[in-house]
Amino acid sequence: MAKERQSFVFRFKWIVALSAMPDSLRLKTYDAIMRYAHTGDEPTDESIKYGIFLTVKQEMDADLKKYEERAKINREIGKKGGRPPKPKETQINPMGFSKPDYDSDYDSDSDSPITDKRTDKRRDVFTPPTQSDVENYISKKGYIVNPVRFFSHYSQKGWKGVRDWMAKIDEWQIDDARKQPQEKIDQPQHPKEQVATVTTLDGEDYVEQYGMKIKLPIDYKPQPDIDYYWDEMWKDWRKS
Repeated sequence: MAKERQSFVFRFKWIVALSAMPDSLRLKTYDAIMRYAHTGDEPTDESIKYGIFLTVKQEMDADLKKYEERAKINREIGKKGGRPPKPKETQINPMGFSKPDYDSDYDSDSDSPITDKRTDKRRDVFTPPTQSDVENYISKKGYIVNPVRFFSHYSQKGWKGVRDWMAKIDEWQIDDARKQPQEKIDQPQHPKEQVATVTTLDGEDYVEQYGMKIKLPIDYKPQPDIDYYWDEMWKDWRKS
């Protein structure tokens, strides 16, 4: 993404994945997605760069590639003066198409029809992966998906309805990441982290958080605890 974009497609399934994240990490990931969509800059924080952001980035890159391919075709058509005019209708052929004569004038054979090139194009044939393919892909992506469970699930169904097994693994990763916090029981308590600091400058209060400095309203409520950050949209403190 060399130049800045003015818009992009934000998928609902990303919202599901983001909603399962802690507030502080969700805010950082959301900002990283917005920044990458606009300028192409990737985050340097590895906790974000190799998380859900990686899957989102791949889909955003694919969308941009399709857009650029369509734009290139439209530019080529424009250079040629636009789309060719529709053929004129005739009384013999009201649809405006005439049948070419491919038969020799010196034989008695009938005209041979032209084979539609569209029928010659073979459909992409899905090739099921091996369990090793699944394990290598999950390991490369750093996913938490169980490769044996994934492979057994679709192998028993004969991979019916699957066109892209890697995309299916991506979906499982998002779903597993969303469920993971609910499966953790009796986790050890970690000390609270200072995520936001309130300072006063020239008689006005500011909050410093995530590398940003935000001016607080006059009637803001005191920070409940050190692990609360200021939500500028809702004008209130939120627990990270």
